[in-house]
Parts: sequence; structure tokens; C-alpha cells
Amino acid sequence: MFRRQRCSKTLVITVAIAVTYILACNFFTLYHLSKSKPNYFVHKYGLLYLGHLQTFKNWTCKPVLFSKTPLQSTALASYPGSGNSWLRHLLQQTTGIVTGSEYVDFSLKYHGFLGEGVTNSSVLVVKTHEYGNTTLMKYDRAVLLVRAPEEALLAEFNRRYAGHLGHAQKLHFKKEWKPFLFEEMDNWFNFNKRWLTFRGKLHIVKYDELIQNTSAEIVALLKFLNISVSSKELLCVVRNVDGHFKRPGTNHNYSGQKLYQPSIKQTLASYWKEITMLAHKKKLGL
Repeated sequence: MFRRQRCSKTLVITVAIAVTYILACNFFTLYHLSKSKPNYFVHKYGLLYLGHLQTFKNWTCKPVLFSKTPLQSTALASYPGSGNSWLRHLLQQTTGIVTGSEYVDFSLKYHGFLGEGVTNSSVLVVKTHEYGNTTLMKYDRAVLLVRAPEEALLAEFNRRYAGHLGHAQKLHFKKEWKPFLFEEMDNWFNFNKRWLTFRGKLHIVKYDELIQNTSAEIVALLKFLNISVSSKELLCVVRNVDGHFKRPGTNHNYSGQKLYQPSIKQTLASYWKEITMLAHKKKLGL
């Protein structure tokens, strides 16, 4: 009996020491990673967080250039305010290939989007906010970037009245918000519904997922685009995640004002539900 109790006590002590050792090792490892410089791939908050690894120490991201090899005609379609410029930035950072646009925005061109106004085979994707038949027929494949309507509408309103980085003022919300909302909420719905009828290859990027799981979403998108990149090249996503055109902070200029009345919220919820159902029917997920 005494020997059995002694063995039992020894076992408990051994297990306790082992658990303590494992916890201590994990603690010091995590502490080291939190203090280390970027370079070792760890998934953190949906982004690529990099710990210390000498292999990547002197890595330099590619310069962003037009492709010398002809690329497949690919639309990057989104309702305005859905993060199109940000996604273009992430793609350029990762691949080193210029992204194009059906429009010419000189503020974008000045900040590294050399493909403004370029829609030929030298660019990786082409930004478009159009959804007519002529536009859909121009492309062999498409990437549809979808953002929840309440967020997208507010972002587009801010852009119209304060540019890419600013926030609309209280006076704008007081005078312009309601007419804007009643017109644009239907445009958001019609845009996404129309692109979900696209007959070529279609890939959906959900804005919320791009925020939460940036690395995974970019890898999946590059696979769709048939672009191979190394771990070092993926590092470039992290080095400048936000870029120049990701609106910072929160707009408090509409404080105290109900932007979305219950009836509007209900309509937008039904729009979102229908778009989600259409995506699932095409086995694209949303």
C-alpha cells in the first residue's frame, strides 16, 4: 500500500513538472515572438505577423511594373466604397504587377497606381464599378469584392464629400445623406446581383474576410488568378498592409443622427440575404 501511494505521488509530481515546463516554454516562445522583428510567418489577427528569422532579413519587395507577359482579362468589380483600391494595393505589393482601372484617378496614380486608365493585358486586374452588359462581356474572368451595404454606402458617401481619406461633415449628412441613401442602396443591390450572373470564371472576396484573414484571402485570390508567389513575396503584404488609400479612424460627424432607420435596415438586410443566397447557388460562398 505504501509503495503504491509513493508511486502515485511520484507520478503526480512528474506530470506537474512536465506541464510547468511546457507552459514555461510556450510563454517564453510567445514573448520572444511578440518582441521580435518581422520575418517569421505566424497568423495574427488575420494578417501575416512575422517573428525573427534571418532568412528574410534583407528581403526587398519587387518594384511594381507592367507585365511583359500578356495576362488574362480580369475585372476587379466592386460597388464604390467596398475597398477596391485597398485590394489593388495588396495585389501589387504581393505580385509586383500593376493593376489597371477603367477610370483615371490622378490621386491614385500619384500614390503608386500606375495602371489608372489602363485596361489591356499588361495589368493583373482592372478596377470597375460598372455593371452593364457591355462591361461584363469585356472580361474573361472576374473578381467580385463585396462589402456589407451599410458599411459600403457610408464609405462611398465619405469619399464623395471628402475624398479617399476624409470624412463627410455634419452638414453633408444633414442635407445629402437621405437622398444619397435612397438612390444608392438599390445601386448596391443591383451591382452585386448583376455581377453574380457573370458567365466567365468568378471569384468572390468578402471585405470582412479580407480584413480578418488578409493572408488567407490573398493566397486564395492569387490561386484564382494563377499567380504563384513565394513566402518572401507574401511578406510584402505585411510590410505595408494599409497603403495610402484605406480610410483611417471612425467618422463621428454623424453622432446623434440615425443613419439607418429600421425600415432601411430591414431593406438592406433583405438585400444582403438575397445576394448571399445567389452566391451560394453558384457555390461561391459569401
